[in-house]
Amino acid sequence: MLLAACATTPREREAPAGFPRPPPNANRQILVTVRQSTELAAGLTGAPNARYLQRRYGPAPTVDRILSQIAHDHGLRRVDGWEIRSLGVYCEVLLVPSDRDVDAVIATIAADPHVDIVQRMNVFETQSTRYDDPYVGLQSAAVELDVEEAHQFATGARACRSRSSTRG
Repeated sequence: MLLAACATTPREREAPAGFPRPPPNANRQILVTVRQSTELAAGLTGAPNARYLQRRYGPAPTVDRILSQIAHDHGLRRVDGWEIRSLGVYCEVLLVPSDRDVDAVIATIAADPHVDIVQRMNVFETQSTRYDDPYVGLQSAAVELDVEEAHQFATGARACRSRSSTRG
């Protein structure tokens, strides 16, 4: 009986109240990275005279076209993306429809010469219901901000609005 209680998978455990849960379709999401020039002014894209007004911090236009083409060609939906400037890449999360095999889609996209990396989206979770970093005492900001207490009220799960509503 004790062994059965220890043999639960992360999906079988109930997440503590207030902790974010992975999206229900996380197992259908893939991550694609495409090379993006680090020469863009301040890492921003858009017209130079209106960068801050547009608040467009997404992919460069050529990278945006590549990602849109990949999504279109494979019947995928663009979910969200971000630049990793230090690596010179733009990362995009794409959703694979339920009627497609995720591994087959990954294999096909991996052959695209524009794509650096394509992989399943990884979902991580903690095994604790409290902030249990043994080095928290060395992190003055975490101590001063009382991070553990703050996590009881907010986890940031709904802090960012997904761009999925603005893309097809």
